[in-house]
Formats: sequence, C-alpha cells, structure tokens
Amino acid sequence: MKDLLGQKLGKWSVLRKVDRPKYLKGHDAYYECLCDCGSIRIVKAASLRQGNSTSCGCFTIPLLQDKKFGQLTIIGLGNLKDHVIFYLCKCECGIEKQIRYHDLIRADGKGTLSCGHE
Repeated sequence: MKDLLGQKLGKWSVLRKVDRPKYLKGHDAYYECLCDCGSIRIVKAASLRQGNSTSCGCFTIPLLQDKKFGQLTIIGLGNLKDHVIFYLCKCECGIEKQIRYHDLIRADGKGTLSCGHE
C-alpha cells in the first residue's frame, strides 16, 4: 500500500500516520490530516485513498444574495445547523422565512418556491 504522508487529497493535507484510535476495531491504517479550514482530524487511510473523505465537513457557502426561486428572493444568509445551510428569503407576499438551501435548488421541480401562503 502506498504511503499517503505529505499528500494533498481534496482539502486534506496528510500530516502523519497515527495508531488506530482505541475506540475503533479492525486493522485499518489512519492518518492525522489538516483540512484547508484549519481543522485537524484522524482519517482512515482507505477513506482518503477512495476519495470518500475529502474534508472535515466544512464547505463554502454559496452566495445567492438577491437570487430568485419562484416567489422567494434570498435576502441573506440564515442559520447554519449541523452543516445545513439556511437562507433568509422574502416571499412576494412580504413574509420572511428561512429555507434550507437544498429545498431551494431541488432539480426535481418540487423545491420550495414560496413561503407557503395561499
């Protein structure tokens, strides 16, 4: 198996090989990795090799200010809960509501397009 030390894989920079954490079973290899955001984590070698782990979970929040989705216009960034982005939106009826990013951009046409008014 190829040593991953010093490699850049996604947002991870592989710092050093470490012993398997005691709470994990198996014989897998693990590395201490530094994410571009500054977070340091222990990551399974197989996850790095296979591309299943490319960062600590951080991400760049898409800037959608003033973008329109149906009757909703994004007026700002809402809350961030458990790595889920919410945008503060204003409906054409005047109601402001926080909507999950993924509910706004759904490709199946069933995304949130209004505040829910009738």
